[in-house]
Amino acid sequence: MSTPAGPWGDLDPTVPVHALVARQAATTPRAVAVADATGRWTYAELLAAADALATRLARAGVGPGHRVGVHLPRRRALVAALLATLQLGAAYVPLDPTHPAERLALLTCDAAPTVLVHAAETRAGPALNTPVLDVDEALTTAPGSDPPAPGAPAAATPDTPAYVLYTSGSTGRPKRVLLPHRGISGILQYARATFGLRPDDAVLALASPSVDFAALEVLLPLVSGGTLHLLDRRPLQDPAELGAEVADRGITFLMGTPSMFDTLTATGWVPPRRLTVLCGGETLRAATVVALAPARAVRNLYGHTETSVFSTCCRVTPDDITLGTPVAGTTGRTLYRTGDLGLRRPDGRIDHRGRADDQVEIRGHRIELGVHEDFFTIGGDSLSALRTAARCRRAGLHLDPRTPYEAPTVARLAARLRTEPAGPPPTTGAPPVPARPEEPAALAGTAPLLPTQHRFFGRGFGEIGHDNEPLLFAVDHCLDRTALARCLTRLADRHPALTSRFVELAGECRVRPGDPAVAVPLEWHDHTGLDEAAADRAFTDTARRLHHRLDLREGPVCRAAYFRRDGGDRLLLLLHHLVCDGVTLHTLAEELSTLYRETAAGLDDTLGPPPPSALGYARELQDLADALPRETPQLDAWLRLPWDGVRPFPTRAEDPGSLARPHLRTLRTSLDPRTARTVRTVARSSPYTTEDLLIAAVARGVAEFSGASAACLDVVRHGRLSPLTASDLSRTVGSLSTITPFVLDTAAEGTPPGAPSAAGALPDLRALSAQIGRLHAIEHVWGVLRHLHRDPAVTGRLAALPKPEVYLDFRGTGLHDVPVGPPFSLVTGDTGVTRPPTHPQPYPLEIRIDVADQRLDLHWKFSLRRNAEDDVRRLARRCTELLVRLAESATGA
Repeated sequence: MSTPAGPWGDLDPTVPVHALVARQAATTPRAVAVADATGRWTYAELLAAADALATRLARAGVGPGHRVGVHLPRRRALVAALLATLQLGAAYVPLDPTHPAERLALLTCDAAPTVLVHAAETRAGPALNTPVLDVDEALTTAPGSDPPAPGAPAAATPDTPAYVLYTSGSTGRPKRVLLPHRGISGILQYARATFGLRPDDAVLALASPSVDFAALEVLLPLVSGGTLHLLDRRPLQDPAELGAEVADRGITFLMGTPSMFDTLTATGWVPPRRLTVLCGGETLRAATVVALAPARAVRNLYGHTETSVFSTCCRVTPDDITLGTPVAGTTGRTLYRTGDLGLRRPDGRIDHRGRADDQVEIRGHRIELGVHEDFFTIGGDSLSALRTAARCRRAGLHLDPRTPYEAPTVARLAARLRTEPAGPPPTTGAPPVPARPEEPAALAGTAPLLPTQHRFFGRGFGEIGHDNEPLLFAVDHCLDRTALARCLTRLADRHPALTSRFVELAGECRVRPGDPAVAVPLEWHDHTGLDEAAADRAFTDTARRLHHRLDLREGPVCRAAYFRRDGGDRLLLLLHHLVCDGVTLHTLAEELSTLYRETAAGLDDTLGPPPPSALGYARELQDLADALPRETPQLDAWLRLPWDGVRPFPTRAEDPGSLARPHLRTLRTSLDPRTARTVRTVARSSPYTTEDLLIAAVARGVAEFSGASAACLDVVRHGRLSPLTASDLSRTVGSLSTITPFVLDTAAEGTPPGAPSAAGALPDLRALSAQIGRLHAIEHVWGVLRHLHRDPAVTGRLAALPKPEVYLDFRGTGLHDVPVGPPFSLVTGDTGVTRPPTHPQPYPLEIRIDVADQRLDLHWKFSLRRNAEDDVRRLARRCTELLVRLAESATGA
């Protein structure tokens, strides 16, 4: 799209971006320019940092026409590196540290930067044969010689490339796009004037630095005198936490895709009145604008990377959504055929009318149907799959949202479009597990075990059918028995894990899905006429009996029982641990409410397509394990952890019977409200998370208790954000939680290697946090290597490592807020013994940390046969003290 004819007004695209920032710095040198999790810089400090980096880059050979790779995390130094590059007339090439290493290496090789700027966190990045510059070292030891004049425009012309981005083009292969100063300078000046940015505005940057929207987010506040806020990626992954950040930081401009804002508003977030919302990258729909209506303004931006961020914009209302009119300041020397259909209104605004070709959009990348490019290698994910399937349905085509996982190339997807039948998925019958040609015939229609299921069977428990999780609901009116039974069948049809049968086939344990129609047997008990005490006894007797009626081989693995009572009806669901975890209970509680209301009223299903199944995910993990060689970098990373520094957890008895459940006790400790808030909100004022502090404190306390320099904790996580799959597992029913050994050197700063720290000394939080971060990067592959790898040499080496003796389970607020609705409400009651007393606790010490109702409580479960209560209480006090001191150290309190 070309620049519209007419006067440019006050816009001067010949002024380069860094000169615009320098002008603002000269006007308000003491105003805050950029803030991140570790601190803030004024405009004067930002320019000084940029000047120092420019000096180092120039000495490394960077000059006009060169390219600089910027491989930095989301902090202030990133902004300084961009400005330093622009000062020298070079173009920056943003490399997102969260992207796959293979893609980063490909882009680095293609861009051929003169220098790659990195930091300690990204040092293991795609350097290849490129000279590197450590940004932190450069900013702390920069030479004292005179740096280039801040913002000096001599090195850049309007047509000099300012930055380099990579789009998918029409084939899905990364295509290099060079964006000149003229385009980004003009669009920034236009946006500053049109959107009305002022020096008191605050912009929160959310986009990956490798997309064109990031240039607008990062540079617009700096040419306007406002404040740019950068966040670590972790808060950006939690909609509730992101909404809190918008409020706490006083954000006045927020940019993102419509689907991002849909996710935010779905959590109940209401945009503040001071907020201006800028939407782009996807079709903007009326429902999204309605949810954003409380904001000061909602603007719709449209354009392609080649035209410098956006080419049209318009302020929209729910009943008047257009792409707006062409804007001044956009790059337009080349005619660019977008393939989008538009209709020009009499007032000049453009309505979007779909596509003129067969392209689909995946995270802003347009892909031509029919080419051989993998759906996931170009950025596709489960949300993209759902979006693509919905668009196909609107176009009269039929695409199952699961198909991209089975046929990931666009050519194969196109073939499935022509062959897949229309209509809803079947509501009865066994869920299919497609056979694979390379599998033995005996395994057809079955799935392998998940890592957590391997762990369970590896413990050698007796009574394996009795290890269950209950869900107990109060019911606000007597339910229809037929409708409830149909509802349970629909649940089992949506979630094949509920139909699981564990069978021995070809020398291995496999999961065979069963018939959803009989997967969740429903018992009906009429206790009306009994007094409350008698009804309670009858309920408990039935619950205890049901615990012994789950059968892993023949089924069922879950049961339901309904109780008619004069004091209010009850519904009990029992599920075996092999098919559920905490997230599963949330999903089932929420869907049960919705499905019963729909079923009883004869309404259509509004839950949408089923989520990816746990059986399918198990297949993905086993395929990954089968593809791994004997020696991998991940295996080496696990073996190089400080296992030698770990010592056994001190106990006074070692016999297995000492951990039997009759000997267990639980000690509870709590933080005071002020400290609890500091720990819960530490990420808002420091580079650390609440989980970082908790793991660090417990690890150090356990190491001191054991007289060791390192600690080994088994840390449980929900496993729904696995990078090993493109599937959205957030609503998948199954035992997906991960249990991973976190082996940490907890020594205080200055302690000799391998030596335990002096009592009372504070551990090096920065070093511990870095270790935790490295473990997060490899934790998802632990279960694959330890339990799924086919080579005994691999599984044996990991099995021979010291066994963690402390278990840490962090349960955030979300795990306590079960999203159940009418006619059900969650209640507590005596639902019987969930597992046999003969099943020992696997660890000498289990620690559960609950964050709920503004509290932070720690529960310490131990055996009186193994440890004296006073010893555990002393350990709990020390860990709590460490947690408080680490929180104060992290926040500067």
